[in-house]
Amino acid sequence: MQNCMPEFARRFFRDNIGVMAAGSMEGYANDLVAFFGYLDSIGKDSMSMTLFDLNHISSSLIEDFLDYSSTRIVKGEVKKRSGAAIARRYSVLSSFFEYYYRKGLITSNPVTKLSRPGENRKYYAVKNAPGIDITARLLEFVATGTLPGKHAAALQWQTRTRDTAILMLIIGAGLKPSEIIEINIDDIDLKENSILVHGRTIRTVFISEPIAKAVSAYMSERLSVISFKGSDHAMFLSVKGTRLSVRSLQYMVQKYTTALLGNEAEKIYTAHDYVKSFRNNIFDNCPSRTGYSRITGTTEDYDFRLYKGYIEEYERYKARDFKS
Repeated sequence: MQNCMPEFARRFFRDNIGVMAAGSMEGYANDLVAFFGYLDSIGKDSMSMTLFDLNHISSSLIEDFLDYSSTRIVKGEVKKRSGAAIARRYSVLSSFFEYYYRKGLITSNPVTKLSRPGENRKYYAVKNAPGIDITARLLEFVATGTLPGKHAAALQWQTRTRDTAILMLIIGAGLKPSEIIEINIDDIDLKENSILVHGRTIRTVFISEPIAKAVSAYMSERLSVISFKGSDHAMFLSVKGTRLSVRSLQYMVQKYTTALLGNEAEKIYTAHDYVKSFRNNIFDNCPSRTGYSRITGTTEDYDFRLYKGYIEEYERYKARDFKS
């Protein structure tokens, strides 16, 4: 099975002989074969990869792989994987990258930028993504509402402009948390209303006037802030002046959603749920572009992988139509 992986992967398995049980070793191999197979499917020749190439695997690409892993095809029928299976793949990749990072053979572990998916919930396979009514209410609440609690309200006063810009990029442009935190100041072109997004590939996303206005408002604040060393170029900062983390961004979204909906919601929507809502909206409004006479349900009800490349290209322009 190791013949289905690049040469450097042998070292990981060789050094874990006697450390891992045979069954665990086989499980790791299966998940890593799936990961490198995914790289092949997006145009990367995994068998010719070197450790140097491993440095170019981004957290966004890992997130895309986990998204891709949320479904599988069995005898021509799309099946959903369990949250536990997705969590296992996350753990396998985390251990794999951490091994080479500890050995000093790569410069970072991209998996650490992602939150561990919970095993007791569906990961990237949300049946009921938030609808337009909820997303509109959330944007209004972030921009004008007040969080309960004196401390939370005070913190919100400091971050309201930043949080509004982030939510606009998620809900209106479909950017993932891992993509948003990687945005640098120089990646934003407010003359062209575009953002250079560093994800699985580097792409330009065009945004609407309402989104550009929110980003511009935060940009004015951001340029007056002295950031922590190492975060000078980061667009979105924490209150401590460091580049915002995925975990902090996800917590921020859930904090507002919880305050807005309370017991009204069937579940606490995550940042990625709102990304799914953006993609669902694309399908609902553009059935002819996807080859379906009518799209029903959510993007998880059919094999999203069949046209993912096209949708990602279309997303570059779709955000120009967003109106808050």
